[in-house]
Amino acid sequence: MKYKIIALCGKAGSGKDTILRHIVSSAPEKYNEIISCTTRPKREGEVEGVNYFYLTDTEFQNLETTGQMLETTEFNGWHYGTGIMSLSNDKINVGVFNPAGLRTLRLNDAIDLDIFYITAPDKTRLIR
Repeated sequence: MKYKIIALCGKAGSGKDTILRHIVSSAPEKYNEIISCTTRPKREGEVEGVNYFYLTDTEFQNLETTGQMLETTEFNGWHYGTGIMSLSNDKINVGVFNPAGLRTLRLNDAIDLDIFYITAPDKTRLIR
């Protein structure tokens, strides 16, 4: 059994999250939004299990060492990753990934991966 993943990537402000939300809301019976894990603190307005799964360093490390993370990365001292628990067996999984995460996913035989690079003019991205 392979997990089907649509991966969105692109520069900040290019519209990745907006596109992800549109895809999932257009057919929730067909698409599953991948919720990433992070060790960074929750920001104002963020919701556990909606924006991220907020984990301690120990919890994140345990998922990583027990093979329950598909990919992980570190950014600004915080850990980010995609847990297997975020994937659906019977839907197309859609998520936003960075280039390092995509390289890891491409090597995983349990994943059927389609990658879409989202672009927007620099002026549009700066306004957002």
